[in-house]
Amino acid sequence: MIETRGIDTLEKLRKFNLAQELEDFKFVCKEIEKAFALGRKPKWLLIVVNKADLFFDDESLNRAQNYYHPNGTSAFSQIIQNTLRVVGEQRLKCNSVPLCSFEKSLTWNKDLAETGMKGEENRKALMVNFFNIIANF
Repeated sequence: MIETRGIDTLEKLRKFNLAQELEDFKFVCKEIEKAFALGRKPKWLLIVVNKADLFFDDESLNRAQNYYHPNGTSAFSQIIQNTLRVVGEQRLKCNSVPLCSFEKSLTWNKDLAETGMKGEENRKALMVNFFNIIANF
């Protein structure tokens, strides 16, 4: 499927995946809205942004945080904001967090995105942050 769409670089793959992710997330948010309407209310939504090792510099992490965070300015954030308006911001806690469960560079065709994690300590720090956010939900 991807090959027939001319997706031959990492940047094209990233754009394709982001577009698919938006469609999937719209569906998830509609299901959350339905659950609230039926009285089966989830209490929180945590958006986990995996493979943070591929964007582990401050600028890229901030850009990803802005993209996925409920208070961000992206199309993804707007989907969250719409759902929060429907269900009520006080009724659904929502946050996003970067994570790296496994550090590994990514190769697509001849493009390479190298891991920038620079060691197990940074990966563990992301994990600790992840668990702290869950603990405080």
